[in-house]
Amino acid sequence: AGNNTTGDTSIAGNSSLYAALPVIAPELQGQWLAVVNIREDGRISDGSHRCGDAQAWCLAAPGSGVYSSVPGDGYGYKSGTSMAAPHVSGALALLMDLFPTLSAAQITERTLVSANKSGIYADSATYGQGLLDLQAASNPIGGLLIEASSGEVMTLDQARLRESPALGNALRASLGKVDLVLKDSLDAPFLVNASVLQQEPQASHSRIDTGSYLQRLEQEHSSQQMDAGNGLQLRYSATRQDSGLAALGNVQAWQSLGKDSALSASLNTDTSWSQGLLRMQPLLQNSSMTRAFSNPYLSLDNPASGTGLHWQLDENWHSAVQVQTSNASERFSDRNSDEQQHSLQTEWAYRAESGMHVSLQLGLLNEQQRLLGSQGEAWIGQGQTRTWFSGLNLSLPLNEHWQLFGRYNSGLSQLDGGRWLESGRLRSDSFTLGVLGQSNPQLQYGALIYQPLRLRDGKTSVQMPTRLNADNSVSWDKVDMQFKADGRHMEYELFMRYELPAWQLSFKGSLLHIADYQNQPGNNDNLLMINAGWRY
Repeated sequence: AGNNTTGDTSIAGNSSLYAALPVIAPELQGQWLAVVNIREDGRISDGSHRCGDAQAWCLAAPGSGVYSSVPGDGYGYKSGTSMAAPHVSGALALLMDLFPTLSAAQITERTLVSANKSGIYADSATYGQGLLDLQAASNPIGGLLIEASSGEVMTLDQARLRESPALGNALRASLGKVDLVLKDSLDAPFLVNASVLQQEPQASHSRIDTGSYLQRLEQEHSSQQMDAGNGLQLRYSATRQDSGLAALGNVQAWQSLGKDSALSASLNTDTSWSQGLLRMQPLLQNSSMTRAFSNPYLSLDNPASGTGLHWQLDENWHSAVQVQTSNASERFSDRNSDEQQHSLQTEWAYRAESGMHVSLQLGLLNEQQRLLGSQGEAWIGQGQTRTWFSGLNLSLPLNEHWQLFGRYNSGLSQLDGGRWLESGRLRSDSFTLGVLGQSNPQLQYGALIYQPLRLRDGKTSVQMPTRLNADNSVSWDKVDMQFKADGRHMEYELFMRYELPAWQLSFKGSLLHIADYQNQPGNNDNLLMINAGWRY
């Protein structure tokens, strides 16, 4: 910017002619920099001209008392804008080495935009665009962006994928093996690990939702049962929701159509109540605070509505067909969606003379814009996932007081029509094994082992930005990912229930150990819940 050797700072309010040359030659702006000299205390040197008319392309840099080479093969301390300008030149060289695909104009813009403009450096007439900040110029400016092959540009938040509990850390682990080329707001490329796309920064473990466990333990006392006559049985409970179908509460209805057939209907509830283990062993309905008795594929553990037709084939065989629909879980707290998931299931059951009861289930779950509950617009878009699932349920009397029960559900999911996730095939399963005891009609007790829905393994093909071209454009490549959850969500429960019919009192208790909650390794906890209810 020029040196002022007169000692009169009043004549140094503007830069030198050469520093301000783009004023009369505008084509130079964008590849032209002027530099003023600051002292050790960060303020402008009395011996330096100010930015003045060159402020749009002017920077401040250290230029006072700089130890450098001097004529005669020696070293010494020198001051002036000739000491300040090389700091900027060196910074430009480092930035051009760091970002070789950027043009000189882009490097110049980056240097100016990233300069420190706080405090005294906000005085643009003196310091121009601020104090040179090489660290800021080397880091992303304005956040990282994803440049799609279609030309679309999106933020990281728009591109994130939220895993469902079934996937655990499988996606996170797979993304951690891939590096992506992302751009900042000034088109500078950065190599970033793909795990940044998994979710918003958060703790490695999800907090255990104790409220949902408590709600299931108390659901017996929040619901009403009635026999409406003509073969109609109802179970319902109020709801705190006040809009849409949710305002109608939770309803389960069973209508006999004759000796050998019946119709079931569900509204905002667990649709497993009319089939599987809960149909074999109605006493399990209110015994546990887990979801151990439900088929997770019917609605991915979301409240659902649907209907079923049940018929008796003979004394030992009966079958059913059911359809369900529910809203898909919204995994982004700042978004609202109305995507649906639908399921169709058929069940064939056999009850032996010995009391053994076994059933086989086959069905299909269809998800809109989800992959086993995982959500991400950029990843799945308008794609759909179809999950073919099967289930085996068993209730076996051990003696007059004890029953062994168990279930196993397995599914194969296939994604079609996704965006970045072009295709995927995932295998998952869930199981329960337990015993139920009843020494008298008033006392029930039992124990169970339960694994919620968990990804076993899977393979997906994903299009991701993994290469930078010489012209600074980004290339998208197909990446094959293997999915496997490291954690295994397991629940171990002891439960009991005791009734005092004369007083209309009931007592329930449950001791639960949770391991790898939501299939996240090491996310463990213990719950002890006790409940007392009095009907009046």
